Amino acid sequence: MPAGIRQEDGMSSNDPPEGQPLQSAPPGIQRLNSEAPPQSADDVSTTGGGAPPPSGGKPPGSSSKNLVRLLILAVLAFGGWYYFGHSGRAGAMTEEESPMYQKQKLGPSAQPASLTASDVDRVRGDRVREAALHGDPIPGLANPSPEFVQALKDGKVQFYAVRLYDTCVEDGDVVTLRLSSGVDIGPVPLTNAGTTVSFPVVANEAPQVTVIGVKDGTGGITVGVQTSGGMWYSGIIPEGGTETMPLTVR
Repeated sequence: MPAGIRQEDGMSSNDPPEGQPLQSAPPGIQRLNSEAPPQSADDVSTTGGGAPPPSGGKPPGSSSKNLVRLLILAVLAFGGWYYFGHSGRAGAMTEEESPMYQKQKLGPSAQPASLTASDVDRVRGDRVREAALHGDPIPGLANPSPEFVQALKDGKVQFYAVRLYDTCVEDGDVVTLRLSSGVDIGPVPLTNAGTTVSFPVVANEAPQVTVIGVKDGTGGITVGVQTSGGMWYSGIIPEGGTETMPLTVR
């Protein structure tokens, strides 16, 4: 620098004279801003030296996957509603599909209902005899004949408790039992759990019961009688039809 000429403060010797435009930097050389602080190594490692990640963005394809999941759930929900709600009795067994139905289509049991001493209902017998002695209506029995009432008073009637039930689908079957002594028991609604009824058997008489079909639920009336000696079942009884049930006392 020539003597007598002093460089102005803040001006570099590389700066162009005032009034001349700045020359563009050669390719591959970045012009540094002398006023910006240099980037530290920590800043470089934090940012990774690349473009910043998108703020709050979801991975590519996540929206389409969620849509597929929603569609699958909707299909499953509709299928469950249709199968269990819309169809009503979906999956329920019909009368004809019951295990006993095909057997009962062939006719009633060849084995009679067998009554033993284990079936005797002494409490029932005492109550009925007491009612007969007092001239009161006979509980649980309809249309008793004078001869039957007299046999009750004389202590010649024994009562046997049995279980009367629907052997197939519990569909509202109803029956009445008519005994050879002339009395009726019922109407009795049939359920799968069964109802306990007591048969009066007059001494020295061959007992016999007629099953009368009062109401058919679906597919015919199906009756079962369980005693200590075994099981008796009916054929398929139509509404208004009858079936004879033989009894034996041992």
